Amino acid sequence: MAKFHYLARAVIFSGERVLIARQVGANNTFLPGGHIGYGEPARKALIRRIKEETGFEVSTGRFLGAVEATWYKDEELNSEINLIFEASCPDINHHVVVESEEGHLEFIWVERMEVKLYNLLPEPIQSLVENLADEPGAFWGSMIDE
Repeated sequence: MAKFHYLARAVIFSGERVLIARQVGANNTFLPGGHIGYGEPARKALIRRIKEETGFEVSTGRFLGAVEATWYKDEELNSEINLIFEASCPDINHHVVVESEEGHLEFIWVERMEVKLYNLLPEPIQSLVENLADEPGAFWGSMIDE
């Protein structure tokens, strides 16, 4: 049986650094945020998830784009769509260690141009983060063969 994941993700910048998350002990990272509930608006889901993960209230900015991806876990097909928004919070910056409210997560600030070194997934998000200043419209990325 296949699983579908509908996600809202935040790009939170502090200067040239971006906040990323990872499961403790994992070798990949992802943008903060998470699953959108059935019938829940994406922006509200993102605000809720960031609050659950960090304890901080964020405000969402412009819609940056979407990234779709598929992968297998334990021989089960997983598919996801990530809706990505700018987000800001006056209490979150690279001078503040962002402590996770969830024991399985940790947050780190990384240089925007070094996200590839942290295996930021899904992979098209790396390009979005690195080239954000050059992207005037919404970004679309896919890891699904057309």
